[in-house]
Amino acid sequence: MSHDSNKQELEKFVAQCKDILDSDLEKTGLVIYSDRNTLRPNPVLFYGINPGQDPKNHHHTHWSIEKSLNEFASGHPSLITHQAWPKRKVVGGTYVNDYEPGQAPYQRRTQHLLNEIGHSNALVTNLLFLQSRGVQELGKMQTLADSEKLLASCWQVHELILEICRPEVIITCTTAVDRCMGEKFELREESHFPAMHVLNDGKGKDRQCTVFTGNWKERALTVVAIPHMSYYAITSPHRKAVVEKLKSVVKTATNGRPI
Repeated sequence: MSHDSNKQELEKFVAQCKDILDSDLEKTGLVIYSDRNTLRPNPVLFYGINPGQDPKNHHHTHWSIEKSLNEFASGHPSLITHQAWPKRKVVGGTYVNDYEPGQAPYQRRTQHLLNEIGHSNALVTNLLFLQSRGVQELGKMQTLADSEKLLASCWQVHELILEICRPEVIITCTTAVDRCMGEKFELREESHFPAMHVLNDGKGKDRQCTVFTGNWKERALTVVAIPHMSYYAITSPHRKAVVEKLKSVVKTATNGRPI
């Protein structure tokens, strides 16, 4: 595909997104974290739930959804590898300290996983685009009708992404499967393996990584649900076996399709 064709496709995608998300464009949020070069036939997609951090507190990375689309189209580097995210401390409604670019926990863990499985150029996004301190807070910010409308709008954008990327694998978390993907992709649980993540000071049960198979428009699709990267330190050496298992699952599902 020529450079002009790529540019036209990108412009078309952004215009469609703006049309779909029209009522939410001025709200704080993000659509795609990875750079625009990942929006192409791409065997692996990575999904979180929604952008974190309290939108009521000021920080230079708190963009409107419209700005996030404009920055994506302009060629802004990946927000996972190049953006400096804030640390927790807030003074006078402003985050006062930043991590080095790409070094916030979620960024480091996501990079580590995608690098280790051989798909550093996976497209990275969230199920929902509206930013909140946590997914529970997002629910409190909206009525049930507004929540359903947001999910429906975001899913229309995801359908555009799926049409372009035609993935074989989506790596996500259980909440995304439960809220939407299980139904949309008609997922069936195939297997699971330990996440090596025990809660309650080691007294709780080990979390599981679950492998599902399903379909999107008659295309076979594998979905892997793992603990959320906001708290799951997959970079830890004792989780190397988890990463190796994920790598094996992805390799099998993609049949070695190049990145």
